[in-house]
Parts: sequence; C-alpha cells; structure tokens
Amino acid sequence: MGANVDRRWQIGQLAKQTGLSVRALRHYDELTLLTPSERSESGYRLYAETDVRRLYRIVALRQLGFPLDEIGSLLDEDGPDLPETARRHLHRVEGDLDRRKRLRRRLSPMVEALDRSDLDQ
Repeated sequence: MGANVDRRWQIGQLAKQTGLSVRALRHYDELTLLTPSERSESGYRLYAETDVRRLYRIVALRQLGFPLDEIGSLLDEDGPDLPETARRHLHRVEGDLDRRKRLRRRLSPMVEALDRSDLDQ
C-alpha cells in the first residue's frame, strides 16, 4: 500500500492544506459533518485520507450554496436522493434571485431620488 493511505493529518495541518480555518473544522466536527477517524493519545484530532475526501465534498457542496444541515445527509449513504436535493436547492436559488431582482427594482429609483435630492441641497 502507498504511504498516503496511512497518513494522518492534525487539525492545523488539514486547515492549512485546505485553506479552511481550524474553527471551521471544529464546527464541522461539532455538527458531525466531519468527525476525525482517530484521536491521538494526547487527544489531538487525526484525520485520515477518507476524512480528507469527505471534507473536499463538503467544501464543494458549500461552494454550491448547500446549507450545512443538508450536506451531512447528502454525504451519508442512506441520505436523500442527490438529484432531487439539487433540484430543490436550485428552486431555492431561483427564488432568492427573484427576490433580489424585485429588491433591486425598488432600490434603484430610491437611490436615484436620494442622489437628486443631494444635488438640490
């Protein structure tokens, strides 16, 4: 077996490698999204290769805007159907975009009116 199979990362090393904060990794542990495979005799979190792969999946799903409470179940083998969850998420994103467009339409005239009133003073 290769040397990487037996490799373990402490939380600081994993944070540095992934660009995440130690705080974020601890938060993922608290949420049981990413539980380290082992603990050292001193109590340090030790992450195995499988943990690192799971972390990269978590990061990818976060970048797509999935909420943390859905990510855990998506990564579990008996979790919900990924295509259906992605469709629901897309529907939410489209709703958010519609709300933001309506807000923009209301704010734009307000900003223009405020700019004009500043010129009058």
